[in-house]
Amino acid sequence: MTTDSLFAGTPVLLNENDGSAINTGTSFRVTATVSCTHHRHYAPTSGSGTVTARLYRYIDEENTPELLAEKAYPPVTGGAYNTVAWDTPVQLVTGQFYLTQHHNSGGHYVATGGVFTGEVASAGGLLVALQSGASTSVGVLRNGKFKYLGLAFADQNGNNTNFFSDVIVTDAVVSDVPVTASATMGGLTGVATVTRDVPVTAAATMGGLTGVATLASNVAVTASATMGGLAGAATVAGPAREAGGSWYGLLAVVQEARALRAQERAAERATCDCGTALKSGPNGQLYCPWDGLRY
Repeated sequence: MTTDSLFAGTPVLLNENDGSAINTGTSFRVTATVSCTHHRHYAPTSGSGTVTARLYRYIDEENTPELLAEKAYPPVTGGAYNTVAWDTPVQLVTGQFYLTQHHNSGGHYVATGGVFTGEVASAGGLLVALQSGASTSVGVLRNGKFKYLGLAFADQNGNNTNFFSDVIVTDAVVSDVPVTASATMGGLTGVATVTRDVPVTAAATMGGLTGVATLASNVAVTASATMGGLAGAATVAGPAREAGGSWYGLLAVVQEARALRAQERAAERATCDCGTALKSGPNGQLYCPWDGLRY
């Protein structure tokens, strides 16, 4: 799993104040579908007042934003990066453009000028701060955003200035701990990849077969499953984490079992279960001459 944010290092100006409360922000995009979990910013070395974070999506250039999340910070530590978690993580997708901003009611902010003359990519590659004046699908977007006074959308342009308003995102891929689940369904065996880092129940319907498998997270567990007349178990060998294969590996085993059962029913039998050779009746149906069972 990759956790990423836009900025590192220390701003050039550590405690600016223009005499009124201020909103400062960063326009950005993502390079993959990510979950935005936190707002992050570099707090000025001093200053009174409260800090409130907001996350917007651009709808129509810079005039029609959609507010996606808002959260008030607890007291911040000056001269350092501070973070606050959104109440609910927000999914961000490629092809959309976003603004992360924060409001300082005491009017204090940090800044480094001339940053957004080009795009600025994050260390993990999931985030890109836009070049100021970039032409996008929603119009021309600026960067180094600000607005004075009350909590509001930062719709003014700060001459390529970075105000260090940031986010923390995570993707859905785990590369550090490969986790698989072995499964046995009837006489079939297979492998399923665990795809959740929280307790989860997966329900599936395959034609006439239905079933449920449950996995807990971060512990060695067994997922039991029943699909029609097939029953089995999948034992997880490690902590349940995102790995990209989802439940389809397990469900593929069930599909294979279902297909095999259908093939077995369709295959012509030569003998009864008792071992007696089968005979063909008037309508072509096989039957056992010893016990009369039809096949």
